[in-house]
Order: sequence, then C-alpha cells, then structure tokens
Amino acid sequence: MNSNYLENPQGGWFVARLGPWEWLETLVKLGAVGMALWGLSVSVAEGWSPGFHGRTAQIVILGVASLGILAAVVDRLITRELISMAFVVANNAGHWGMTMALVGGLGGGVPLVLFCSAMLAGDLAKLAFFARSGLTVRDAPRAVVLGGTGLFAVGYLVVLLLEVV
Repeated sequence: MNSNYLENPQGGWFVARLGPWEWLETLVKLGAVGMALWGLSVSVAEGWSPGFHGRTAQIVILGVASLGILAAVVDRLITRELISMAFVVANNAGHWGMTMALVGGLGGGVPLVLFCSAMLAGDLAKLAFFARSGLTVRDAPRAVVLGGTGLFAVGYLVVLLLEVV
C-alpha cells in the first residue's frame, strides 16, 4: 500500500472512498461551520461593530487558522478530490465567518464554544485516522501531518479555554 493519502495517479478529479474516521471529521466539522455562520449572523443582528472587543488572542488565533485553511485550498486543487475540495470551501467559510463574528463583536460565546469544540473533535478524529492508518499526505513526513493537525487542535483548545475560563 502506498503511503500517499488520496493518491491520484490519473490526475483528473475523482471521488475518494472515505473511511469512518474521515466521515466523522467531515460531519463534525460541517456542524462547526454551521455554528460559525450562526455566530456571524448573531454578530450582524447585534449590530456588527468592527474591533477586537477584548478578544484579541482569539481573533488572532482564528485568523491564523483561517489563513491555514485558505492555504488548504491549494492542497485540494493539487489532490483534485471532489469531496475534500467541497469541504475545504465550506471549512473556509466557517473559519472566516467565526473570525468575522468575533471581529464584529459577537457577544454570547455559545457559537464560538460550539465551533471550537467541534473543530477540536474533528481534528482529534483526523489525528486518530492518521495515527491508525499510517497514511500521510503526498509523502510528507508523518510528523508534519500529525504536527500540523495538532497545531490546529491546540489553537481551537486555546480559543475555547479563553472563552470558558
């Protein structure tokens, strides 16, 4: 078995056969996207007012994560897998939506807590998948794949802890 995750030797767009860990991550994170868009709508309904609103660290962490997810679009274009491409577009909308919700003064933290909790759970599922399968992304060292996912997980955990502590 090749260690490349979602290898595509033909080069065209395709639909990969996803396993339970991948579907778990996808579905949980799609729920997070819904929470982010809810948070953005709440922020707008409350009178969107740009600023840091005492959430500087959370905004910076989610902004960096949003840039990372934006960079993932390039990865998905290289991979050319349809489900992961559709997902990364939705994931981008969720990350930028939650970041903008915080910038706009999201008052109640429920959407943020649910977003970060779901993203953290999704990344834990992704870590479990990569740890159990031995697969990697385009022959990248496992430490890079696990470390990158781990950094996102830590970021969500920090934002979550800043909100609830």
